[in-house]
Amino acid sequence: MKKTSSRMLIVATVGALLAGCYGTKNPVENFSLADKEAPGNFSNATVQSSVPTEITLAGFEVHYTGRTVGSGFTTFSYTVTGPADDMHFRLELPSCAPAFSSLSPSNGTTTNNDAYINPGVEWHPSTGSGPFAFSITYPGSVREGIVLVSIKSTSKTEVGEIPGACARAFDISGAVFTDANTNGSFDGSETGITNVTLNLFDSHHTMAGTAVTNSLGFYIFEAFPAGTYTIKVDETSAVFTATTYLGTTTPTTINVTVGPDATGNNFGFEPKTSQLVNDLKAGSLLTNGKSAGYWKKQLQFAIDGKGTADYSRADLQDFVIQIRGLLLPDPFLLPNGDGLRDALNILSKPTKTDLDKLNRELLAAEFNHMAGLGIIGTDAPLQLVLLGWGESLVQSNSATGTAVAGKTTVNMAAIAASTLSEAVDLFTQLNSSGGGSGGGGPR
Repeated sequence: MKKTSSRMLIVATVGALLAGCYGTKNPVENFSLADKEAPGNFSNATVQSSVPTEITLAGFEVHYTGRTVGSGFTTFSYTVTGPADDMHFRLELPSCAPAFSSLSPSNGTTTNNDAYINPGVEWHPSTGSGPFAFSITYPGSVREGIVLVSIKSTSKTEVGEIPGACARAFDISGAVFTDANTNGSFDGSETGITNVTLNLFDSHHTMAGTAVTNSLGFYIFEAFPAGTYTIKVDETSAVFTATTYLGTTTPTTINVTVGPDATGNNFGFEPKTSQLVNDLKAGSLLTNGKSAGYWKKQLQFAIDGKGTADYSRADLQDFVIQIRGLLLPDPFLLPNGDGLRDALNILSKPTKTDLDKLNRELLAAEFNHMAGLGIIGTDAPLQLVLLGWGESLVQSNSATGTAVAGKTTVNMAAIAASTLSEAVDLFTQLNSSGGGSGGGGPR
């Protein structure tokens, strides 16, 4: 926390302050993420704020000494020093926090007859200059927020804001995704991009925080005070790669106002397919991927139990298990038995349409991925992004997409035929280094 000079709200302004307060929601219950994974530990968040940890109220210095978590409890602590004057110290009890478990000193009162802070806990220590130490303990792990605090002396009452339990702390969230239909929306049949860095700036253009997307492409900036912020996606981190093979389909900067939470701030990317195909053909983007014909033979050898294969039946069964849960839920369910014959049927199916071809080449690319094959060198992380994009194309055109929290459910079947054709060319080139023979592959 930043220590700054006095930031007080005198009695005349308290009404306006209270009128501007927002009800705080439990961020775990309201954050729009698939149940699989949530980024960050919300209850351990510390408010990112310029709200001072020390303020002067009615001639007394109120100092926030911090938040401690341990043994199933969270404690917020304060000290107060000032003139040898009669003093009442009152601290807000925000509705976002559970009922407190203890107070120190224990003689704090919780009568709700205060003109400015209700509900709250109030202490009336003996007259003296202090320092007086106060703390409030809650069960569980309670995130840090911004609470109201007041000092009432013999001459006046003043109210201010100081760090405390959970109130007035809001989340900014969204996703970075592969925009298969290039409409700028994170739709139900599209995949997130992991490990992308986003930077948050406050209204003074000062860096306020950094977040990184999780394995589903979601990010969150936790526990920020109400205000206006700017989110900027770090394009260079969209893939940790020496080259740039992704283009943006949305603005790379979004302005948001928080209080309440600001959700759905998404950033879209699409592969530069022509550049990818050209560089794969020219050898400036390297791949050791095996062809669809190669994987067809590997599966046939495993099913028949004949011939010399590079991968055992157990290897291929393990690959299938991973492919079933790789990215989206539907494209390659391979539902029957161990899935080997289902996979073989896809690789053997006559390719009458570009969608048929894309199914074949994408499945081969996923077998390559599970075998540690495909794009090599510094560009290797790009491969998973391309597989997600390919799955989005297959799933949306198959009209079997499943709605996912945090996304917009739309009909994506109208993806341009040219996009499917480009995707076929791309995945065919990714799988281009493998021959059709049974031998020669890595074990």
